[in-house]
Amino acid sequence: MIGNVEELKKLYDEKLEAKLAESEKQRKKIALITCLGAIPVILAIAAVIMFELPIWTALIGVSLAFGVNFFLSKEKAKYRAGYKQNVVGEIMKLIDPEWVYDPGASVPLEEYYHSKIFLRENTPERWSGEDYVSGTIEKTQFAMSEMHTEYEEITTDSKGRRQRKWVTIFKGLFFYADFNKDIQGETYVLTDTAERSFGNFGKKLQSKNTVHGQLTRLENKEFEKYFKVYTSDPIEARYVLTPHMMEVIVDFQKRVHGELELSFVGSCVYITVASSRDRFEPKIFSKPSFKDVEQVYNDFSFAKEIVTEMNLNTRIWTKE
Repeated sequence: MIGNVEELKKLYDEKLEAKLAESEKQRKKIALITCLGAIPVILAIAAVIMFELPIWTALIGVSLAFGVNFFLSKEKAKYRAGYKQNVVGEIMKLIDPEWVYDPGASVPLEEYYHSKIFLRENTPERWSGEDYVSGTIEKTQFAMSEMHTEYEEITTDSKGRRQRKWVTIFKGLFFYADFNKDIQGETYVLTDTAERSFGNFGKKLQSKNTVHGQLTRLENKEFEKYFKVYTSDPIEARYVLTPHMMEVIVDFQKRVHGELELSFVGSCVYITVASSRDRFEPKIFSKPSFKDVEQVYNDFSFAKEIVTEMNLNTRIWTKE
């Protein structure tokens, strides 16, 4: 953990624990109604099966469940908003009171495109994001948020029936910052799933992927186990991915829960951490604890760790 765990514990004991206690009745109410809302559906389906009732009987239970969910959606929104304001917002202020936190905002989609990390994927047809954080760490400006991009997939079965479903391109944490180094080319550090899955055949598959530029091999064997590097300028890529930088990236990959990918484009470094977990959402079926508060603190601290450990505040290559 970056920062002072004693300060976080003090904040929890003096302020956050009381805030969580105030909303505990609301949380229990939501959890209870959620469980009760499933009962009509279960009973209706059981009645149809056991007593051979008409199928429309089950619709009564489904209708009741929809009514319960409609009520719950409003209650959950209130609980969620209170948690983010009274807990998440306070944790962020502890890390840096100058940072800006907007629970309903997101990193702009333009930055997602500018990162070019997902050139190999479909173009997003639907996207959303939340928990936007922006600020400055010493001289380095950064922003991050959770983001979810999707495309619509249409398939046809053997009987000619069309089916539509939404397929996730990326879901997780999206971060970008000023790289503070003037670079002319583009370098991409992508998850090396092909080589890990297919060995030498995977290497051949990698070499065929030219959408991100030329496949470049580096000298760090542990780094090569996790990542493959594509670049428009192999010489510049080695200046960007110094031995220290590669060690930091490997360390991040070992510590984060999800696949880590990066791009160095223009004057920015972009970092994505794929994850199905909603990092800043309150629990419903258990009381939030200090461990949950600590997890939020660590997720926010990710930005400071990146800037610090990657030496982004160090001005080299004449950029000021």
